[in-house]
Amino acid sequence: MLSNRALSSMLARGGDKQRCYEPGTTFRRNHPHNVVEMAEILSVSNDDVGIPHVRFSVRYRHPSRGDFDVAHRMLALKSFADRYRD
Repeated sequence: MLSNRALSSMLARGGDKQRCYEPGTTFRRNHPHNVVEMAEILSVSNDDVGIPHVRFSVRYRHPSRGDFDVAHRMLALKSFADRYRD
C-alpha cells in the first residue's frame, strides 16, 4: 500500500507528457458549446483495499453564463486520469 505522501506526488504518463496528481493541481476537459470542466484535486489516498482515489472539486465555465461550482467528487485515480487528460 502506498503512503499518502507517495500518492500525492504520483506521476502518470498521459501521451507524451507526465502528469502529477497532488492537491491543488487542476485538470480540464472540453465539452460542446464552449463549456470547460475544471477539476481541482483536493486529496489523493488509498481506499480500504489499497486502490488510490482522487477527491476533487468540479467547476464548469461557460463563456456567456459564467462559472458553476459543483459538489466534491471522488474517482479511482485511473478513472480520474482517463477522464481528465489536460
